[in-house]
Order: sequence, then structure tokens, then C-alpha cells
Amino acid sequence: MRIFLCCPTILSKKLGTSKLYIETFEALQRNGADCRLVSPDELGGPKGLGAMADGEKVIHFPAALSAFMRENQRDFDVVDFDHTFLPYSSDAVVPDKLKVARSCLLTHHLVHVDFPKFPNLRRWVGELVKSSGRRKILMRRFESAQKTCEEADVVNVPNPDDKARLEEYGIDGQKILVIPHGLTDERLAQLQAVRPGCARSPVITFLGTFDERKGAVEMPHLVRYISKVIPHVRFRLLGTKGQFKTAEEVYAKFPSSMHRLLEVVPEFSPESILDLLKGTTVGFFPSHLESFGFGVLEMMAAGIPVAAYSVPGPSMLLRQDMQVQRGDWKSLANVLIHWLQNQSDLTEASGWAAKRALDFHWDKFAIQTLQSYEAALEKKSSLSSTPTKPVKLRI
Repeated sequence: MRIFLCCPTILSKKLGTSKLYIETFEALQRNGADCRLVSPDELGGPKGLGAMADGEKVIHFPAALSAFMRENQRDFDVVDFDHTFLPYSSDAVVPDKLKVARSCLLTHHLVHVDFPKFPNLRRWVGELVKSSGRRKILMRRFESAQKTCEEADVVNVPNPDDKARLEEYGIDGQKILVIPHGLTDERLAQLQAVRPGCARSPVITFLGTFDERKGAVEMPHLVRYISKVIPHVRFRLLGTKGQFKTAEEVYAKFPSSMHRLLEVVPEFSPESILDLLKGTTVGFFPSHLESFGFGVLEMMAAGIPVAAYSVPGPSMLLRQDMQVQRGDWKSLANVLIHWLQNQSDLTEASGWAAKRALDFHWDKFAIQTLQSYEAALEKKSSLSSTPTKPVKLRI
């Protein structure tokens, strides 16, 4: 079985989607797959295809991907691509090959989720003027994703909430695989060596980009609320570079009186995160929409209990008592405060988190992926080779 894994973004482990594709590729390779990772540049479409904005990409990427698949169809048996970018009939593009639509952030959720925005007059005017155009782009992307998932032989999603949402839109649940992501043995060992902090000198850490989708608007409220109850608390925001590029831009979203409580690190290497997590007591993750939640999993592997909104991804990783309703930052803060005020519960949650993280291993899910694709490919081959029985007409 030969697999083409087609990444929709520039290949770089500094970018969330491409990091996931690269690590998926590496895991498949480690487990014996004949796999090729295809970058947007290799598709032969317009220059800068991988970095295009949604409005352009949803037009140009499908054409480039389908042309590439036709030109290279002798070299693969399975093609695995983003769930938004092949909105054609299953018979129109290499019909004899197994086509897998992969979701890294399910477009079907985006049309339902609205999250708080930072107040800004200039932005408000811009939103007012451009909102209809942006809505059209989102709906074009949604329609493309819907058609792609309908026509794919298999849809690969990383959490059960994604599957449920697709089934709501009529996608056949029998062809939807729920295969999470994970950590390697090496990464698990590194994170297990991190020494978490204690409640006596509490450090609360967020690991992820400081974006509105990730709950950035609620973070100043959360910091103020917790620091009033636990005055000596400190907060670390790690890997914030995204919507806001610099530490100064992030600090500017907090009142100056809070700056002494904050440590902001826009970027870090995979190795340096181990030092940055040292001393962290608990973690928080107020994201409004996820696909998986690597930031949550990495903290858990380090024995750091995490409180999060109950959204796709984190809800699969965490216990029910570690989750709160999306947007309820005060309840999330109260979970953190409870742990910091109750050492026995903190110790128990830490042990549970470290143990739970072991369930999410890249190689285990790579093997599951290969077995599932092999079974789907065999099923497709058998169906295509089964002779059609003649229909008897009644006269």
C-alpha cells in the first residue's frame, strides 16, 4: 500500500497543521508505510498555494490537487488530503484509488462557533463592511468541505465530536474513522522528566497561540479573578505567536497592573519547552474550538493537570471535572483555584493526567491508520471487481 499524504500548508513544524502532517508522516514511516509527504509547492498550482488565504485557496487548491493526483496516479494506492479541497464527484478523479479526507480543524464546526473578539473601533467598522464577504468565503469553504467529505471513500477525524458533527450533515458514519494524534516515546520520556510545581508557589500555564479562538479575550478576566483569590500566583503564556506576533502585543491586551504576573514567550524550540514547563503547577486551555489539543496533552504528559472548555479535542483528553462549558471562564478559573487550594486533589489530578497521556501514542494510531486504510482499500477493490448482476425487466 502506497500512501500520498498531501499537506495543505507550507511544510514547517512551527505551523500547527503542517506539524501534524509531518508527525503523521513520520509515524506512518516508522511503522512500515510506503508513504510520501507532498507539499503544496509540489502540486504545481499557483505560486504561494500553501500560504493563500481561504478565499483563494478554496478555488485554486482543489484544481492543483486533482491535477497532481491524475498525473501521479500510478505511484499511489491511497491519497490522504485535507477535507476541504477535493469537492468533485468520486468518479471524476482517480476513481480506482482510495481517497481519504483528513480533518485538522473541521470546517463544519466553524459555521456554528462564534467566539469573543477584542474591542476595536477600526476593526468593528471593518467587520461591518466586510462581514458579508467573509461569510461568503466561510460558506464557500463549508460547501467545498461538505462535497469533499461526501465523495471521499474515507473521512479521517481526530475526535468523536467531529464524527458526530459530520453525521449531522449527512456524512455516512460507516466511512468516518476516529483516529486521534499522540506523542512519541521520545517526547513522552522528555515530558515525564519535567518537574511540575506545587501549590505553595503556584504557576498557571497556557500552552498555545494567543488567539481569540483560543480564548485570549477571556484570559485577562481569568488572571484578575484568580490573582484576587491567590495573590502570589504567576501565569506563563507559552507559544503565543499567532494572531499577535510579539510579546508586547500580548502584554498590551492585559492591564499594566497585571504585567508583573505574566511571563509571555512567543516562540520556543521543542527542546526548550521542557525548561519552560518546569515549575508549572496547573494548566488552562480556554479554546473555543480545537481538533485535538497538543498543548493540553503535552502538559498532561508532564504531570500537569489542565482545565479546559468542553470542546472537540480537549473533551476527549480530559475528565469531566476538568472541563467547563465553552466560554465559562469563571468556572474554569474555579477549577484551577480548587486544585491550588487542595493539595491532595492536585496530586491526584496530576497522577491521572500523566497516566492518561500514555493512551495517546503516535505509533499506536499510525498502526490503526494503516490497518484501516488497508481494510478500506480491500473493500473498494472488491466492490469495483464485483460483476454487476443483470436486472430482469418485467414486461
